[in-house]
Amino acid sequence: MIRMWTKFHKVMKIYDELNLVKEVSFSAGIAENFKLISDDCYNIKESLTNRHLLMRELLNAEENTKKRLATINKLKVKPMIDPLKVDEAVRSLELASNYDKELKYQVKRTTYEMLIEAQDYLNYMTASIRQLFKVTAQQQIQQERKKLHLLSTNKLINPHESLSRLGRDNLPHGVTTTLSPSKEDSWTSRPRKSFDNNIKSDSLDAFVAGAAAPGMSSHDDDDEDEGMTVDAKSAASLLAGSSF
Repeated sequence: MIRMWTKFHKVMKIYDELNLVKEVSFSAGIAENFKLISDDCYNIKESLTNRHLLMRELLNAEENTKKRLATINKLKVKPMIDPLKVDEAVRSLELASNYDKELKYQVKRTTYEMLIEAQDYLNYMTASIRQLFKVTAQQQIQQERKKLHLLSTNKLINPHESLSRLGRDNLPHGVTTTLSPSKEDSWTSRPRKSFDNNIKSDSLDAFVAGAAAPGMSSHDDDDEDEGMTVDAKSAASLLAGSSF
């Protein structure tokens, strides 16, 4: 009795460890992939912030260009024109206009590149999430199979009556004890009922004997047919006692 409880304690300890490995692997896989997605989203946010700063600087440059142009228009309407002030205003207008054009080009290029990268990143994120769910599901299934294999190898039943009945003959049978098939079903503990072939063999012998002696009466043929016939009650009893 002590050995049984000791073995039970060891099996349940291993079972709990498998559960822990399953939960840790699930949490680690999900957390790692979502951490990568979070980092990518942070980079996207930084790119959008840089584009916003460029657009704000472009607005300031356009406002500065308008001011330089207004200054030149004021100089034009004055009766006395100072050539130095005119040259300085024209030079300032050219610098502001060139800077304005450069910022417009940068904003357009940044917007175009971000539109292309947005579609590429959406495709990448969709594929990575699908792969994450696929790998996670495979890992969870593998851990469940390990737990099922642990329970099947430590259950005192014949190996051909456990996993093979579930259609998993390819899994390794690490059964430590060699058990011979018992007279009872290991799953239901019901006594097995074997089909008795004596009735069939006797009726077959009688049929062969009747064929060898054609002079026998039809009454004997009826007896042979009754011997080979199985009624519904007997058939139901045989089917109820059969196992997988």
